[in-house]
Order: sequence, then C-alpha cells, then structure tokens
Amino acid sequence: MRYSKHYPSQTRQTLLALLLVAAGLQTGILIGQADESTIDSQPPVSQVQVSKQLQPESVISKAEHTPTAPPVPAEKVISQPSPLTTKITGPSQQAPITLEDYKAASASQLAEWARQQRVTGQQLLDFALETIKTTNPELNNVISLRESLARQESDQMVDQGQPFYKVPILVKGLGHSIAGSSNTNGLAFLKDKTSSSTSAFVKQLQKAGFIVIGQSSFPEMGWINVTNSNLYGNTHNPWQLDKNPGGSAAAVASGQVSLASASDGGGATRIPAAWSGLVGLHPTRGILEGNPTSERSNVSHFALTKNMEDTKKLFQFLLKDKAKAQQNSQHLDPSIPIAYTTQTPAGTPISKEAITAVKEAVAFLQEQGYQTVEVPYPVDGKAMMHYYYTIAASAAPSINFMAQQSLKPPLQKDDVEFLSWALYQTGKDLSKEDVDKAWQGIAELTKQLNQFYQKYPIFLTPTTAYPAPPADYHHIPQELVAQLSDMSQLSKHEKLDLIYRQ
Repeated sequence: MRYSKHYPSQTRQTLLALLLVAAGLQTGILIGQADESTIDSQPPVSQVQVSKQLQPESVISKAEHTPTAPPVPAEKVISQPSPLTTKITGPSQQAPITLEDYKAASASQLAEWARQQRVTGQQLLDFALETIKTTNPELNNVISLRESLARQESDQMVDQGQPFYKVPILVKGLGHSIAGSSNTNGLAFLKDKTSSSTSAFVKQLQKAGFIVIGQSSFPEMGWINVTNSNLYGNTHNPWQLDKNPGGSAAAVASGQVSLASASDGGGATRIPAAWSGLVGLHPTRGILEGNPTSERSNVSHFALTKNMEDTKKLFQFLLKDKAKAQQNSQHLDPSIPIAYTTQTPAGTPISKEAITAVKEAVAFLQEQGYQTVEVPYPVDGKAMMHYYYTIAASAAPSINFMAQQSLKPPLQKDDVEFLSWALYQTGKDLSKEDVDKAWQGIAELTKQLNQFYQKYPIFLTPTTAYPAPPADYHHIPQELVAQLSDMSQLSKHEKLDLIYRQ
C-alpha cells in the first residue's frame, strides 16, 4: 500500500464525502490536498523514542508536555495505516485482538468486537492508553487523562445497543468539557482550572457508548487554525512530525483513538482533517443533539474519523429529526452538475498541491459519469472574513472577565498571545451595531449560498490553500507583531483593518 507523504488518497476521500452529501444530509465536508510524493513504508510505533509518559488523572503542563529531545527530523513519521485507503477486515475469529488491530480499526469495528466479547472494555482502554503514552511525547497532543474514571465508566456501562459501545475517545479540550477535567480555554493564567460539569455534547458522546479517556490539545481560545499555544506548546503531525495537525486529528491519525471529538467555528474540524488524512464534517446548524441552534452561532460540535462509516453512524445517532432527514434524503442525479473551484474564498494565493487535489477529484468524478463545471467563488470571501473577525473580536473582552476571576484586573498584554490581545483591544471599541451588522452580513452570505446550492447541490473546493504548515508555525507576520501589541493609538476601523490583515 502506498501513502501520500502527508495524506491518503484524496480521490477516495472526495468520493466518500460525496456519498454522504448525496445522501441528502446537507453537510459541509471540505477535502484536503495531497502531496505528489509518496512513501512505501513507515517505521512502526514501537520504534519511536519514548521520552516521557503521561501520569493518569493528571493535567499535563507545558513543561511536561513538550519533548526535550532534539528537533524531530522532517521525514520521521509514526506508523498508522489509514482506513480511508485500507479496508479493515479485522483478525480471524480465533485470533486475539492485538494492539496493531486496535490502532488500525474504526470506531464501529471496535464496538463490534466489544459487543461480540472479542475484546473487553478494559483491554480497549489498555490499548488506547499504551498508544497515548508511547506517542504523546512526540506528538504532544494530549493534555489530560482520566484513566481510573474511564475504567469505572467502562465497567459500569450496560450494552443497550449503543453504536460505539465501550470505544475509547479523546475529547477536544476546548468547549467539550467533562467534569473534573481541564477547562483552561488555552489561557496560561487558567492552567489549573477544571470544569464542574460535563457539556451537552460530551454527554451525547457518552450516550453513544464512548468512554472518555482524556482531552486533546488546541490553540488559545481556538482562534487560529494551527495547534500551538504558550500553554501547551506545539502539536506534531503523525504523518510528518515537523508539520502541524490538530490535537484530535493527531489522536485519530496516530491510532491513539479511532474517533475524537472536534468543534468548528471557522474550519477547526475540517482543516486538521485535511492536514491529517481524515474525514472532517461541519454539520448543518441546529440539526444535531448537543449543538447550538441559534442563527448567531457559527460553531458546530462533531468528530474527526477515519472513514465515512463512522461519520455517518455518529451523524445519524445525533440527528434530532431522523424522519425529516430521511424524507429529505436523495440520490445524486448524475445529470446534475457538480460545481468546483480552485480559488480561495478571499482570492489569496493557493498551492499547486491544492489545485492538483481538486483537479484529481474532478477527473475521478467525470470517470464515474458525473458532470462537473468550474465556477467562481459564489460569495465575497473578503467580506466573510471581515464579518468573522468582527464577531471574534466582540467575544474577546470575555478574556478580561476570566482574568479578573484569577488575576488582578485588567488583562495585561503578557497574559495572552498576540491575536487574543489584538482581538481584546479591538473588541472593547465595538458597538452592538457593529456586531449586528456582521451577523446580518453572515445571514446574507448564507442566503446567497443557499441559492447557489439550489443549482449546484455539491461544491468541491480545496480545504486549505497549502499543505500542513510547520509545527511551530505562527500565523502572524513578524512585521505586524509590534502593531498588534499596541493598538492604543488606532481608531476602531484601523484596528479592524489590522486584524483582517494578520
């Protein structure tokens, strides 16, 4: 089996995404780009140097969490076959389930084995924890573990037909709170804060049969699309360790867990999926349990998976109105054209890898008998980004409130990272009218896209303009750092313009 250096076959991934969309589920799946170079084999996980081990029931500080070994060679990878390109048949009925079986299996397969008593819940936890403790020193993607509680919950779980019966899962450390576990928002001054309750979405995951074993890493406040922060350090990509993935994406791609929770307000599920060879779904607003219903929310809660079987199964479990979804389902008529573009929403530069990925997917669809048509981007992407950052800035003053709960007010520049500080400075100047105007703009763009989808039910685009960036990538250009650090002399509009440019 041959693998892309960064990602599995994008043509197959595109087809799988189309199957779900064509089923009438009205979802938002974006497909990543592939590197043209390939490798034939990867070193097994057992060959990875183990520099540290996680302590059960602990929140991992940056010092514990960041490997002290020399920089990782660019070509060093952690072996993990991807079910997107490999059919998982599992061991024979007589053979015991092994660690390698666990790492290769989908969540659905693990649940089936547990239900058949081919493997116990405790054994599944053993496999998950062993893989985490072996790979996390290199990946730096797990911020806390709750081993003893997970073992208790697994023993107490009764088989009631849960689709993911006793399957271990890591949940995103931001927004997917679980009682007693870390609840920092990625802010260094909240490093010791824990949650007093479990979020509605995590409760739904537990209802589906998942056993939460810990939390995955994320950027400060979730405002950037790379997973590095002052609190947790840099997360590394299992396919190529000097690249950035996403905390949950690294967990699934490396085989720590077969499925991990994710949330998405501006690409935080879809972008890591593209960088890690996974399926990333941003569900339609309001149709899934545990998700916001307000039209003034752009956040979705779902998961990163290895294949469309798990994505579809979790989606169907969480559906609020299954009858309505079934009624709206339809097969894609090959005579209806599929739209595609090789542009970015805001007209920014795009890599040859991204363009190649789209063109390969288009060629594959044409071979299957589908009509395709290249179209310009149907909405004003620059306006969309302006609205997005206006809304983000309006939420930033909440950091000052959190700081007042643990520090002396007001918030200081050194308490947060550059973007958080810039958004905070900008947010203080925004009026309710400014925020209302941004949401009205989002509503108008939504209306335009709905009209576009009446003509083209499927729109194929690159997920990201470039392949995964370096693990230590910082998105703010150096020339803007000084300006973002002190915006006190700028007007509201100058501050907003500076935010848009970063």
